[in-house]
Amino acid sequence: MPELGAPPPEPNPTALAAALCSVLAGAGGGNPLALFLDDLQWADEATLGLLPAVADAAGDLPVTVVGCYRSDELPRGHRLRAVRALLRRNRQLAEIELGPLGDDDVKQMLVGLLGAEPQPTLTTVVASRADGLPFAVEELAFALRDGGRLAYLDRAVTLAGAGAAPVPDGIREAVLLRAARLTDAQRALLEAAAVAGNEFDLDAVLAAADLATWPDGFTGSGLLTEASEGRAAFRHPLAREAAYADIPWSRRRSLHRALAAALTGDGAAPALIAAHLLAARDFEPARRALVAAAQEHYAVHAYRDAARALRTALEHWPSDECDDDRLAVIDRLARCAEMCSDYADAVVLLRELADGHQRRGDAGALASTYRRLALAHELRGQWESALTARETAAVAFCAAGLPAARRPSTGLRWRPICVPRPATPLPWLP
Repeated sequence: MPELGAPPPEPNPTALAAALCSVLAGAGGGNPLALFLDDLQWADEATLGLLPAVADAAGDLPVTVVGCYRSDELPRGHRLRAVRALLRRNRQLAEIELGPLGDDDVKQMLVGLLGAEPQPTLTTVVASRADGLPFAVEELAFALRDGGRLAYLDRAVTLAGAGAAPVPDGIREAVLLRAARLTDAQRALLEAAAVAGNEFDLDAVLAAADLATWPDGFTGSGLLTEASEGRAAFRHPLAREAAYADIPWSRRRSLHRALAAALTGDGAAPALIAAHLLAARDFEPARRALVAAAQEHYAVHAYRDAARALRTALEHWPSDECDDDRLAVIDRLARCAEMCSDYADAVVLLRELADGHQRRGDAGALASTYRRLALAHELRGQWESALTARETAAVAFCAAGLPAARRPSTGLRWRPICVPRPATPLPWLP
């Protein structure tokens, strides 16, 4: 307000608030007026200190001051906390807490943004990715539209094409702008946090970033928030994805490796350790962690989860290796399939297991595997294949010097068969 002359050496908040209110009254022309102040969590001390004086000076004016802030970005010593308490005590504060958008809210936004009724699939995808944030809904809608991922039909719009919704450029740029204001240590922590996941352990991230302490107020930077004691989280999954995509691949792999080492030292779940080792492309230790995770799942009868871990381990096993460890993984995976009544998968796995025992000349293990294979065929109603497998099992039992016929543990009644040892050993029997 240059018409007031040169500013005094020490500003008077009361006089400044009165002058501000006179400007607002003139701007409103006697009509109600609203002054909106966004992102007060980033406001400076002078602005926040002026708010109580403005509330006092505007008491008789048709002026409403609306301040917006993110509650999870206020450190304990933030000036806004004291200002809020003072306004509340003077009965000058009405607080409205805005929660995340629901699916119906997202649908209404998409109608306005895209000009058509969104199909349920589109609404679900956007709502799940936006996580209730209006800015993310808008950016995702325009990213899908500009990327040719939308199809309009009969005044409705739906997804077209496959693949996950991309991280919109607007969100990526917002994250990168905030990251540009960080110090080197804070940026190293942000990278380690992005590698750790949406929610993470503070000590593990500090160890991966090779830092001793967590910077004061870093969770108030707008990207991270406190989740619980000793844990933090990204405010939005898309922010984490944007930060993760900005990390060079070599740095990303080294951070995954460092996190795996830190989590191993803390006794974290093997499945989490395996995920970081796979991202670091350290396949041999990742296989060991996956097998350990499968053992934990198997012990509590979570057979499908165990099978998923074992299949991932086999996918990263060298195809030319047929050692005892790999056969043991195939054996356990076959048992998971049997426990889940996935007998088609069990047949395939047991045949592969039998081939491995045959190559190694282990007649006893081969006989047991063929007996399990016969039972899997029987449970599928494949009687001829079951009979062939039982005959092969009997021959292998005889070759191993074991009883050729045993009653299975299923409680069913079977006719025992006894196949004599052949005069000329088969080429795959010892």
